[in-house]
Amino acid sequence: MSKKIPRIAVIGGGISGLTCAYRLAELSQDKQFPIELTLLEASSRLGGTISTIQEEGCLLELGPDAIFTEKPAALQFGKKLGLENRWIGTNPQCRKSFVAYENKLYPVPEGFYLMAPSKLLPMLLSPLFSWKGKLRMLLEPFLPSKKNSGDESLASFVRRRLGAEVLERMAQPMIGGIYSTDPDSLSLEATFPKFLEWERIYGSVTKGLIRQLSSHQSRGPRYSLFVSLKEGLEQFIKEIQKKLPNDTVRLGVEVKEIQPISPSGKKFKLVYKNGTTEEFDGVSIATPSPIASKILNRLDPEISQELSKIEYASCLTVNLIYKTEDFKNPIEGFGFVVPVTENKLLTGCTFSSIKFSDRAPQDKTILRVFIGGKQYSQISSLDNNAIVERVKKELKEILSLNSNPIRALLFHHKEALPQYKVGHRKIAEAVNEKIKHWAGLVLCGNGYSGTGIPDCIESGEKSAEVLFTQIIKPEYIL
Repeated sequence: MSKKIPRIAVIGGGISGLTCAYRLAELSQDKQFPIELTLLEASSRLGGTISTIQEEGCLLELGPDAIFTEKPAALQFGKKLGLENRWIGTNPQCRKSFVAYENKLYPVPEGFYLMAPSKLLPMLLSPLFSWKGKLRMLLEPFLPSKKNSGDESLASFVRRRLGAEVLERMAQPMIGGIYSTDPDSLSLEATFPKFLEWERIYGSVTKGLIRQLSSHQSRGPRYSLFVSLKEGLEQFIKEIQKKLPNDTVRLGVEVKEIQPISPSGKKFKLVYKNGTTEEFDGVSIATPSPIASKILNRLDPEISQELSKIEYASCLTVNLIYKTEDFKNPIEGFGFVVPVTENKLLTGCTFSSIKFSDRAPQDKTILRVFIGGKQYSQISSLDNNAIVERVKKELKEILSLNSNPIRALLFHHKEALPQYKVGHRKIAEAVNEKIKHWAGLVLCGNGYSGTGIPDCIESGEKSAEVLFTQIIKPEYIL
């Protein structure tokens, strides 16, 4: 008896699509079930927002610059790729972060996690908060829990539990740097469900945070909270591509839509932008949700409609290389975030060559500026030179940095950041339920259950496992 070899397409060559393709190839080998695998990427390169370049002897990250280790998927996947000895942690001598307030940098109080303190003394001694704000935080363990367990915005939660000052000076800039979303619309249930869980179980965010941190400390030595690769995060992409079967990747191929060949799936026709078509037995869509919505519009208008509710925002990174001697005061720490109430263009700034060692020679210093959220809309009418001038002006105000950079490299990430608004989880659940109708069709990416690199890797692997299970059917054994 001979086997019919199923054809599987992965649409999208970002980290989610690459992980999905890798896992499909791995399953094929492990189960000794051959597949014909094709990864289709509309652009001329793989990796999506992950991009690393070398300039002036410096290593620059144009997209994300670190991996969050509290979620283990990336470290586990890196081990599969043989990268376990190439991780680098953040500089242990400078593990401080700052908040820019009234053109001064204030250290984030020790033990303060995003929106709540786990240590009283550092919070009480911090000049970042007024005494009224500090007293409001001290009341948090004694406040009643919310009776309605439904979703609410991050802003509503922080105001209710810890007060408006914590929201404006800490939670908004910290979390805004992760999601680039207005905290008044950001879903807490979809982004930081632990905070809701702590309120429900312990009656207090502060108590829950203290217990969480105590649990982590009891686990012994571990990676730093954030890691990267010696060669930069794009090395992750290169290693995955190396291990994919030959002729898997096709660049510059844009999928316009998917058409059904049978009522419930199991075979699909992909229509490309150039008008050509191709048939596949299974498809994984690993694109941003708005693109997935357009691709699926003809196949399933209901899924398409749900996906269209997941909005995406744009952002900009600016890497600036300075002479180290230009800094009058030595910079320490990882960088700073900027509250939106400061009316700055900057959302945040990473001291890249301090955060990770060996990113620049000693005579050069890298600052990596991030502009997202509401601030990004301010640059729509500006050209790159004007943006750099605004950035330099604000760095001068905050860091007293008067010199011009040796180089400034800007990179726009259009429609790259999903906006997990209140009710997001219900949308994601509706999409997941409806997609079950189509055997051989799955979705993955940052638009559903997490936006970070570990989330995308986990999404890609899970979708591959679901798709592979659906593909191993009797009709493929002749």
